[in-house]
Amino acid sequence: MPVRALSEALQGRRLDLIKMDVQGWEGEALQGVAGLLDANPGLIIYFEFWPHGLRLAGTEISRLADILHQLRLHVTLAEAADQTTPVDLLALERSLAPKAFTNLLAHR
Repeated sequence: MPVRALSEALQGRRLDLIKMDVQGWEGEALQGVAGLLDANPGLIIYFEFWPHGLRLAGTEISRLADILHQLRLHVTLAEAADQTTPVDLLALERSLAPKAFTNLLAHR
């Protein structure tokens, strides 16, 4: 089956949620959804924050934070009762056990 961009596969349909589990390739995947974010202002992205996987994929935590910032995305803990408190990815990484992960929400 040929690989297609998500925006091409959706062909203009409304999108409310993306669940992303790409094992450390979040930076690259997020860069590919910029147009979807613009077309779907309420879009929420649920993704796994796994610092070990990011490093294996060659992405520094600061680079992921930069990509999220460039996309104007606010990040919160997915499991938090208060999903308005922003998450600092570098601080979150320091709080996690080695090779541990947590789930985050990104939204505008």
